Amino acid sequence: MENPSSRPYQTITSKTQSQSKSQLLREKGNHFFKENQYLKAIKCYSKAIILSSNESTLYSNRARCYYMLKDYEKTIQDSQEAIKLDEKNIKAYLLYIKGLGIKSKYFMSISHLELGLEICRRVKEIIRTTAQNEFESTYEILKNNMKAMIFLKKREIYNNKVLNAHDYYKGIIKDKRVKELFDKYVVQKNHIGVPDSLCCPITFEMFTQPVITESGNTYDARSLSKFYTLRGQFDPISRIPINIMNVFINDSIKNAKKWYNKIEPWSIISETLTTSLDIDF
Repeated sequence: MENPSSRPYQTITSKTQSQSKSQLLREKGNHFFKENQYLKAIKCYSKAIILSSNESTLYSNRARCYYMLKDYEKTIQDSQEAIKLDEKNIKAYLLYIKGLGIKSKYFMSISHLELGLEICRRVKEIIRTTAQNEFESTYEILKNNMKAMIFLKKREIYNNKVLNAHDYYKGIIKDKRVKELFDKYVVQKNHIGVPDSLCCPITFEMFTQPVITESGNTYDARSLSKFYTLRGQFDPISRIPINIMNVFINDSIKNAKKWYNKIEPWSIISETLTTSLDIDF
């Protein structure tokens, strides 16, 4: 007859053996990952998870393999599981953010990106409280990419609505002048996310070279020059005649733009033709 007092010992021994096997499988998986044999690594991590399902690193390691295989849905799933088991597993958070960022490219929404940016804030707090400073540069890159993606997605969503509106009204907008106004004041107004104070009131785009007139209004030098050529030498807003020789660079706005670009690096792409598909995670 079995001695009941031996059961706890057998249970502990069995658990220890399972943990040892799990550890060996994890090490084997790590070896396969280094050899770029991601499918084999996944098999090892999956077997290890069966033996030790409460190990956060097993899920984040498998998520990393799925990321390399471009299976971003499973990357997100495993990252989430790893975070549930260990709320300070930064590698899992970073993989989660990358998965959300890439997935967002194929949707006309910013819900994944807003979640990713929220997770970035959580990662920053974990880095601060646990002194895991080796992840700080990666975090900064991902945070900036998330902000860039949100800006670009908002611009693309806006422009998509404009194009739909243009198609809807194309039967009405027959007059050339009306069409020009539609394109100028609707299509070009796509600087969502950039403060109005840093955008030219003529083009609605971020200043490239801000200049101030005698009336105290600031415009982009190129757009003001074009306005003068087409409409005459008067202030576009105040309509007061001005001397072009009394137009000077607005250093305050220029410095404000530099400061804004420094704290919000994504804003630099507002002056380019970059799309959300150009952002890498």
